[in-house]
Amino acid sequence: MQFDNLNQLFNKNGYVIINPNDLQDTSFFNKLADSANKLLPRYKDGEVDSRVNNSREDPRFYHENKIGNLLYNGCPLEHRYRLGQGSADTTKDTNYLYGRRVILPERNFNKELVGYIENEKILNLVSGLFETDSKNLSFHNGSLSRVFPGCTGESKKIHIDTPGFIKNRTSHLKEDKFIINVFTFL
Repeated sequence: MQFDNLNQLFNKNGYVIINPNDLQDTSFFNKLADSANKLLPRYKDGEVDSRVNNSREDPRFYHENKIGNLLYNGCPLEHRYRLGQGSADTTKDTNYLYGRRVILPERNFNKELVGYIENEKILNLVSGLFETDSKNLSFHNGSLSRVFPGCTGESKKIHIDTPGFIKNRTSHLKEDKFIINVFTFL
């Protein structure tokens, strides 16, 4: 891959978007997507019968909750009147995943998933952008997430959590030391 143009774009914008077609082998994206599909629920999995299920008392409809290792958050516009406990008209509460984002934090990644994240191709790509050896890179935090219909989140925006985990951020700034975020949209 040619890094000259990518380096210029990165230095100008502070980020670069790489089209999967620019990578020689994208098969690991398919493996990562398969792994994500095994670990994260699909929208169909959230279906409930609103005539039987009471969204006011069902914690799956709450603004934030945890089921197993998965974190659920988000509140669609239609549910804000009830502060994240379903919509004002409970007959419309037919899927508890509506308007939600589900997250599997990195501390719950299995070895297979870590292998996809710490992928040699991705590490070489990032090290090429920074003109350094891939051995100088390390994985510190991450998540696997899925966003469902109705989620208002941060639509069409690149989102990073890293600054929220670091106290006294400026004390960590040093020449030739970077925090790099890599997003893979599947």
